[in-house]
Amino acid sequence: MTTETPTPSDDHEDTVEDTVEDTVEDAVEPGPAEIPAAAVPTPARAGFWRRLVNTPLRDLVRGRVSGRLDVSFFLREAQLPAALSRLVRKVIDRTRLWRIEKADVGRELITHFRDGLDRDESVETLVAAFGPTRRAARLIGRARRRGRPALWRASVRTVKAAGLVGVVLVGIYVVATIRLVTGEPVINRDYLKEINVAAAAVPEHSRAWDRYREALLTLGEIPPGMTNGELYPGAERWSETVQYLEGHAETLAMVRQGASYPGLGYVVGYGIDGADRALWPEVDVVNPGEVGLHLSIAGALTPYLGSLRRLTWLLSVDALRAAERGDGEIAIADVEGILGIAEQSLEVPFLLNSMVAHAMVSVSVTTMGELLADQPEVFTDEQLTTLAHRLTSLCGGRLHAQFAGGAMMIEDLVQRLYTDDGNGDGRLTAKGLSSMLSTGVDPLAPIAGLMIAGRRAYMDEYRRWLSVVEAELAKPLWRRDQARLAREVSECANSMLYRSRYPFVAVLMQAFLGAGTRPELVMQERDALRVAIALELYRRRDGSWPSSLGQLVPDLLPRIPPDRYDGAPLRYRLVEGEPVIYSVGADRNDGGLLTPSGDWILWPVVRPQWNEPGSVSRRASRAGEG
Repeated sequence: MTTETPTPSDDHEDTVEDTVEDTVEDAVEPGPAEIPAAAVPTPARAGFWRRLVNTPLRDLVRGRVSGRLDVSFFLREAQLPAALSRLVRKVIDRTRLWRIEKADVGRELITHFRDGLDRDESVETLVAAFGPTRRAARLIGRARRRGRPALWRASVRTVKAAGLVGVVLVGIYVVATIRLVTGEPVINRDYLKEINVAAAAVPEHSRAWDRYREALLTLGEIPPGMTNGELYPGAERWSETVQYLEGHAETLAMVRQGASYPGLGYVVGYGIDGADRALWPEVDVVNPGEVGLHLSIAGALTPYLGSLRRLTWLLSVDALRAAERGDGEIAIADVEGILGIAEQSLEVPFLLNSMVAHAMVSVSVTTMGELLADQPEVFTDEQLTTLAHRLTSLCGGRLHAQFAGGAMMIEDLVQRLYTDDGNGDGRLTAKGLSSMLSTGVDPLAPIAGLMIAGRRAYMDEYRRWLSVVEAELAKPLWRRDQARLAREVSECANSMLYRSRYPFVAVLMQAFLGAGTRPELVMQERDALRVAIALELYRRRDGSWPSSLGQLVPDLLPRIPPDRYDGAPLRYRLVEGEPVIYSVGADRNDGGLLTPSGDWILWPVVRPQWNEPGSVSRRASRAGEG
C-alpha cells in the first residue's frame, strides 16, 4: 500500500477529545450489514447507470464505464468488518479531497485492512494501530494535495491571497466609510463677506453701480455689432450707430459720471438683488440655503461683469463718433470712462474680474491709439497730457492679475470639505465630498476620500505652488521662465494620481499662469500709447517727428518704457516719414519690421477683438503675435 498509515505514537497533535470523539462515534454509528460474499455484486454486474455516474470523465473519454468512483461498492465488495468500514468511510470523508482521490484512498485503505485481516490481526488491533481518524485524514489529504499539478497549487495560493487581500480591502473600506460619515465640516470663516469688503464699504451715494444699472435699463437692447468692435466711421450701419448714440447722449453721460466715482459698490452673492433682477432675468438664482455645501465662493454670481463690458464698448464707439464730430473733450472722456470702469471692476478680487479689467484697458488704449493716429488734431495738448498721466497712474502704475479671490476660493472649499482639529488639520467629510463631486450618496466616495490628501497636506501643497507661481509672475515678462513652470504645472494637471490627491490645485495654477501674462501685454500697449502721445506733442512743438525716442526724455517722458519681451527700450522707426512703435515680439528677435512673423507693431494701433490685444485694423496690422 502506498498510503502511509499513521500510528498513535505519531499523533502528537491529536487531543484526548479527538480520541474520545472517535470512540463514541464508533460505538453509536451503525455500520453496513455484513453481506455474504456470494451476494456482493461485481463491477460488471452493477447497474449500468450506477457505474456511469461513478465513472471518472477521463475513463468516459476513453470509452470505459469503469465505475471506479463508487467507494461504497468497493467497501461492500471487500466485506470488511463494520468497524473497519466505518473507519475507512470516516477517513475518506474527512480528507476533503477530490472524488477520484477519495476513491483511490478508499481502495488503498481497504487493501491495507484486508491484508491485516489476512494476517489474522484482530479488528481492535488494526483500529488501534491506525490511530485517530482526524489526524490520519489530515495527513493523507495533505500528502495527496502535494501531489497535485503545480498549476492547481498556484491557483489555490492565488485564490487564498486574493481572498486575504479582499478581506483587507473590505476592512479598509469599512474604516474609511466610518471616518467619512462621522466627520462634519467646520465653516468658521465667511469668505463671501471678505470678498465683498471693498464693495460693501462704498458709500451709498458714491456707488457707480447704481448709475450703471439705471443706464443699462435705459439703453435697453443694444444694437448688434456695437459691443464687439465691428462699428467705426465708414463702416456699414455707422449712420444708425451715430443716431443711436446721440439719442442716448444723456445715458452715456450718466455712464461717464459713474466711471468717475471712487467705487463700484456691487456686492456679489449667490442670488440677484431685486433691483438688478430686471437686468438678468435669465440668470438662475442659487438657493443660499444650499450654498453651505456648495463649491465655496466659486458659486458667487458675477453677471455684472458682462454688463460692464458692454458699457465700455459703447463708450469706445462713442469716442469714435465724438472724434468724427471734432469733439475731443467727449472722446477723451469716453476713453477715461473705460479706464474708470476697468479700475472699478477690480473691486472684487476674483481672477475673472482682473481679466475683464485688463481687457477693458486694452479697449481703451486701442481706441485712443486709433484716434491719435487718425485724428490727432481734435485733442488739445492739455487733454493729451492729462490722459498720459492717467495712463501712468492706472491701477497704481502696474497691472497685475488678482489671485486673492482664487486663494480664498481654495480656503473656503477646504473648510467645507474637511473637519477641523483646531491645529490646521482635519479629515475629509461625506457632506463635503458629495458637494464637491455632486454625486450625492456614492459607494465610491470612501475610496475617493482615501485618495484625497488631508487638510494640512492639501493646503501645504496649494501654498507651495501659489508661492512658486506668484514669485515667477512678480518678475518682468522678459525675466520669466514661464514655459518651464507651465510644463511642471501641466504635468501635475495631467497626472490622474495628482488630480485625485490634490483636486483643483494644478488647474487653478494653470489659470494663474495664463492670466499672469495678459497684464504685461496690456501694459506694453499702454506704454506704447504713452510714447505715441509724447511723439505727437513733440511733433507739435518741433514740427517734425524725432529721429529716436531718446529725444522725448526727459521733457515728455521720464524714461523710455521697456519692451516686455526683452527688457530693452521699445523700438521706434520712421517708415516713409511716419512713426512706428513696435516690440521684438515673442521670438525676441528684432527684425526691424522686415520680418513680419516676429515684430509686433504697437502704434499705430488697431481695434482688437475683446480677448486679443493688438489684432488687425483698417489703419495698420500687427505683424507678430504678442
